[in-house]
Amino acid sequence: MIPGESKEGAFDIHNFMQTVNGIWYLENCNDKVMKQMAKDGAYEFLWIFVPVPFEGATGSPGDGIAIR
Repeated sequence: MIPGESKEGAFDIHNFMQTVNGIWYLENCNDKVMKQMAKDGAYEFLWIFVPVPFEGATGSPGDGIAIR
């Protein structure tokens, strides 16, 4: 049993937030780069996430890129 799962589909909130609102969940990210940027005092940067394009999927592994 997954909390919040309905009989119509799995992960309804994830699907709604991503497809309707454009809000993505970045879970299990390696924060090594972010910690180094904070250590360097770089608090403003462009964050780009490059997912693997799986057809019909709402999630994917990928790489995060931070550009100062």
